[in-house]
Amino acid sequence: MTIREDNTEKTRKDRILELTGAVIDLALFVFVFLPWTRESGSAESIIQYGLHVVNGEGGYSVLSGVMSIAPLAGGAAGLYKGVELLRGKGLTPRLIRVTYFMCGCAVLYMAYFFAFYISCTFIGYAWPFLTILDFLLNKYALEYKDLAVKNRELDRKHHEYEEEKKRRLAFAGRYSSGIYRIHRKVARAYRKEYILLTFCGALSSAFLCTALGLREMFMSVHSTEEILIGGGLEEILKDTVVTAIILNVLLMAFAYGVYGAKRRRTVGTLRALGARSRLLAADEVMEYAISSLISVAIGCAAGTVAALAIGAWAKDAAGVAAGSFSPVIYLETLGFYAVLTFFSLMVNYQVAVWQTSSERAAVKKERSPWKWEAIVSAAAGAVLAAAEASMFHRELSSEDLKYQFLFIAGIGLVIYGASAMIAIRTRKRGTLNKVSRSSLMYHFMTTVLTVMLLTGIQFAILGPFAAEFGGEKTAEDPSDLFPYDYVMMGRSSDAGDQEDVAALRDLGAAVKEFPMIRVTTAHGAPYSWADVLSNAYMDVMWPQGQQVMIPESEYYKLKEMASGDRRQHRGYTTNTFNERLDLKGDEIHVVFQQDSSRSSHPLEWFMEYGDPNFRIGQPLNDYNWHARDRYFPPHKIKSREYAILTGEFGRGRQENIIVVSDRYFSKLRQGRTEGPDVMYLVNTGKVKGSGAVDKIVSSFGRRHRGDSRWDSEIRPVYARAAMIRDLTTERIMKDEVTVMTLVILCISSVLITFLRFVTQEQEMRKKYCLLSDLGMTKEQESRSIRQELRPYFLPPAVAALGSALLFQGMIFSQRQFTTDQMRVFSRGTMEVWLAFAAVQVVLWAVLRKRLKNSVRER
Repeated sequence: MTIREDNTEKTRKDRILELTGAVIDLALFVFVFLPWTRESGSAESIIQYGLHVVNGEGGYSVLSGVMSIAPLAGGAAGLYKGVELLRGKGLTPRLIRVTYFMCGCAVLYMAYFFAFYISCTFIGYAWPFLTILDFLLNKYALEYKDLAVKNRELDRKHHEYEEEKKRRLAFAGRYSSGIYRIHRKVARAYRKEYILLTFCGALSSAFLCTALGLREMFMSVHSTEEILIGGGLEEILKDTVVTAIILNVLLMAFAYGVYGAKRRRTVGTLRALGARSRLLAADEVMEYAISSLISVAIGCAAGTVAALAIGAWAKDAAGVAAGSFSPVIYLETLGFYAVLTFFSLMVNYQVAVWQTSSERAAVKKERSPWKWEAIVSAAAGAVLAAAEASMFHRELSSEDLKYQFLFIAGIGLVIYGASAMIAIRTRKRGTLNKVSRSSLMYHFMTTVLTVMLLTGIQFAILGPFAAEFGGEKTAEDPSDLFPYDYVMMGRSSDAGDQEDVAALRDLGAAVKEFPMIRVTTAHGAPYSWADVLSNAYMDVMWPQGQQVMIPESEYYKLKEMASGDRRQHRGYTTNTFNERLDLKGDEIHVVFQQDSSRSSHPLEWFMEYGDPNFRIGQPLNDYNWHARDRYFPPHKIKSREYAILTGEFGRGRQENIIVVSDRYFSKLRQGRTEGPDVMYLVNTGKVKGSGAVDKIVSSFGRRHRGDSRWDSEIRPVYARAAMIRDLTTERIMKDEVTVMTLVILCISSVLITFLRFVTQEQEMRKKYCLLSDLGMTKEQESRSIRQELRPYFLPPAVAALGSALLFQGMIFSQRQFTTDQMRVFSRGTMEVWLAFAAVQVVLWAVLRKRLKNSVRER
């Protein structure tokens, strides 16, 4: 948004626009006092809503009360701005900053109230959009005169173009054969850039083809899942697609940027020789199309080989007979690749603008930072990083990635502030003795933003994805995670269940019977976009989590039966008194039954940490989730542990065990309960033949299939063989996705660093030629080149590695790892760190040699 000079004559239209903006701003202030929300059942203003929260009344979210400050602050800012506009002050720089502040309040309000579906009146929905309308009106009021001048300039250029087009059309309509020979020579001249473009596309399509192929092959042996809300292969595939969209768009956009930058001068030459726009456009589209087809062909071939090789390895090493590789995968890969290409070309436009800006920076210096800007950025970054680290380390946190990346965003702000302070000090002391800091002086924004981007990418490599890789090293053997051949949940009053259990015992099966109560938490999985859609129409929190409650005495029996667990029940001794839980009243002890490689998580996911809200019984079909405390009362967790007592069902998110005192359990059991109330643990090792057992178990499952109507992953019967097969296929696919993601992240980091120096190579050559003429020695030149490279290697690596170590320590604490598990986990992450360090060392050497050769050219 540009600001007109103060001496610009104010027209009648300017005054009308100012008065219109004043009316909108005052309306935004008045809206604060009008009916805004319907959380209490009746319409009330945002002020009344905040007062209810302050008074601690039930049914009101404290966080939403805090977020209500945003519209209040925006309304107050609107009052100030409206009064100033009515006084005829005009859109001064101060009022423009007020407009930005109001937009920030609107965005913050929408991000919370709309995401969590807070019930609002028309005023509550209209306020943020009216704020944005005010911003657009102000933007138009500031720029409409400049736009008119630019439009006249564009009309003039268009007229000249049409005249030139008429003159060219006076010649013959066909090009001579020489123009096509020139195109072929140009293509051969830029074959390196073309190979880079094709390689990046092939890597992207290979990633997609391998993931889609493995999912198709393993679905033949994996339990059936729903496409949108599946939690196994479907969840991995959804995460893969999101990762592919982010990483591959970044990778391909920079590849397109390198190719386009090299072709820019050639296009100008061809245009000067008489090539029309249609020919140049057709030539560019043809090159991109050919590159895309070659990339998809190579990627599909590589993906097919990789998927088939992984499938063969799974059969030999894990005993999983994967299905066939369908040709439909190639069409799916082509479709996803087309979407990636579309977004990549959109990003490429911004890359081209960045490159053009970098090339002009030698003539026009970029904006220098202010001192207050450096201090505020560093302070805000430190506060943000500390807050997000604290949120991640809270007890029963979900190890959410957003905390990690918001933390690294705070570190990025610290880097911005520190770089600004260095640039300010260098500017004050003079720059003649600080040659290596010229990029920070004259390309401050480009240099710092590149360093921040590299910090984020390298943190993703050394932090969460290295943790995924290291976590797989700690994973238990699947057979250890499912100690019983069958886990069946039925009803003690069902005669059919008693007959089936008696039949199993007659066959020689060992059946252990444990009393239980079905417990349902308000929310049983990470909140996703599918949940947002379902909640919007069902007016409930979904999916709800289903767990198992047992008495303390039965818990000790399960512990005794599972004493062979090689993890030694991590966390048990630290959460008990003299090996006894000693639970009183409604206190609970939670046993999280999950693999060591999985992230820690809360029992109830709605607030992502803290004590759970759950009810005795099965999920509810309909209720007012704004008053969930009434239906799902809060409970206090006294202690927790990670151990496998019955099996890792629901991938550790559901079918966990909640232990209560025997007296409290009996009290709950006497009341009305829903769902299964008895759990049977069955081992069939002494049974000859499996046909009779399968028949009995299938009959048991059909009789209780209604218990799966809320969630297909909650089953009346869990079969050990099927669960091991599902877990094995999910691990194989997860490992492949993690490795491919790490490879693409490494290539993205290398490409961004390399491209940054390519765009300023010509400027550096001129700079060092001048310094050489002034008497710079070879030793000084080498030292200066090393210092030029340092900002793109040392700060990102140190910040990323330090952050990764911090979060790794918190992961150890969250998952209650033993010393051996810490050692194995660290060994896995160290492999990733050393591999990335080797890549960085090679890149450093290549760039250093390239820069030396470049600056010594005359």
